[in-house]
Amino acid sequence: MVTLNKGTAKDVLDNPKKIREIDAGGMIDVVLKSGRMIRDAYALGKEVEVPETVRVGSKIINYREMPKGIVVCGMGGSGIVGKLLSAWLGEELSIPIFTVTDYTLPKFVGEGYLVIVVSYSGNTEETICSMYIAAKRGSMIFGVTSNGAIERFCREAKFPFVKIPSGFQPRVALPYLLVSIIPVLESVNILKESKESEITSASLLVEELSEKVSPEVPVDDNLCKRIALGIYSTIPLIYGYRILEPVAYRMKCQLNENAKMMAFSHIFPEMNHNEIVGWMSGKEHPFSVILIRDCERFEPPEIKARIEICKRLFFENAAISVNEIFATGEKIAERLFSSIFLVDMISVYVAVARGVDPTPVDPITSLKHELEEWRFKEKFINEMSKLISRG
Repeated sequence: MVTLNKGTAKDVLDNPKKIREIDAGGMIDVVLKSGRMIRDAYALGKEVEVPETVRVGSKIINYREMPKGIVVCGMGGSGIVGKLLSAWLGEELSIPIFTVTDYTLPKFVGEGYLVIVVSYSGNTEETICSMYIAAKRGSMIFGVTSNGAIERFCREAKFPFVKIPSGFQPRVALPYLLVSIIPVLESVNILKESKESEITSASLLVEELSEKVSPEVPVDDNLCKRIALGIYSTIPLIYGYRILEPVAYRMKCQLNENAKMMAFSHIFPEMNHNEIVGWMSGKEHPFSVILIRDCERFEPPEIKARIEICKRLFFENAAISVNEIFATGEKIAERLFSSIFLVDMISVYVAVARGVDPTPVDPITSLKHELEEWRFKEKFINEMSKLISRG
């Protein structure tokens, strides 16, 4: 990896051919299709047939009762689905939505809970373990996957699941992983009103944005390229709030994986009670700031005041650059997907400015290879297979 000087980086980002040469894995062209993927995902979810009951071992799982809560199990690009689902539906549903990014489940999760296991590959060992625990406890299980052990278990046990297209990096398959869940929740009356029109408008908004920030649009007219130039040689600190908290976390993860750089996220107003003091170090470290903000009409005045004060007193005096990304649209889905799309594009342009292909994630691959010697996944698969065979 060779980090380019700012002038050279700008020249590269103004050259669509050079962008695609560095982006050898074609990440940017997949991200640009996010709008279409959102619509396709909803259609896939509508094809899922949810059974009335499923028998696992000695337990009869009833899919027609209103769950006590929803638990989303997943890791990495799959795991963020739970955070986004909660941001999207949290104010609408009368039941809580939890996210689990571990091998286990909280003790209270058992019969009467809907456990959504999300694994793009279908072979994520932490998620397979969580799935086994949920099945053993008699939870309603719904799978979201493209392949692997999770697809096999769903077929064998008759758990409902949505099979999404394979061939993507898990992190760029986010529209499929998230949106495909929505029509399933509608079909069992967890959601009382259809989200189809909201999803369609969100997908069209993302397609409109894609034309404004594509590789063919020069830096001076391209928000994502300009922000990338402001942060590519820094350590980005990303701040969100409320429904945009998972978008800030998404950007941190995308910069980690796509740009191969350290990045960190926090939230307002909590950061005003701890992290804000760290900014007293001034420009001792090469930090940049990215603020993930809502549309003007939706930004709470108490949060807006804190952001503006922090910009004036701390960020502008101590950060190398201060950047703002504003969500657009009226509905929550529009605001979430518009901001997710922008941070995804920024992360790819940062990678290009740093001279790295966004697609490979060699440390993750190496870690998984090392873990194979411990045979954890094999153990969880065997336990799940035995449980299903007793049904």
